[in-house]
Amino acid sequence: MLQLEQERGLSHLVGKWMSGPALQKAMLKAGINIFVNEHTHKYISICKKESLSEQAVYEQMALFASACAFSWSKWNAICGEEHLVLQVCEHHDPTPVPEDSWSMYLVGAQRSQKLEITENSEAFSQDHAPNSRFHSTFIHMLQDNMSPDGIAMARNSHYCIP
Repeated sequence: MLQLEQERGLSHLVGKWMSGPALQKAMLKAGINIFVNEHTHKYISICKKESLSEQAVYEQMALFASACAFSWSKWNAICGEEHLVLQVCEHHDPTPVPEDSWSMYLVGAQRSQKLEITENSEAFSQDHAPNSRFHSTFIHMLQDNMSPDGIAMARNSHYCIP
């Protein structure tokens, strides 16, 4: 419905991930009130994930945020509660990441792997990327796919230095 309404000034909402309440608030602010709170689940889907695994991934992402760009993936809606799918790109400057630079990663409590699919693939697949290995943690998976300069940047960054 939002895609149909882009011409009326709602393009700032299309393609952005947000919680149900945040989406409702943004749409109300834009002048659209289609939600009845007790029926919200019928109109939007909530992508529930296993909270401990998700928290561990976010902590590991924070350690590499100075050298990598991260993005949520649409494949999270179908990969199950026990996995996260992330788009990652080693990126050292403030410019936007080129669309074809992202790599896809499947992260779970027991192992992480680089995926063969892209965000624009026609179907989800857990097939790992050729010449890639499984790792027990996301941080080791990232290091396996980063340049020496990127690893050094992540290791030498400090939370107090901009």
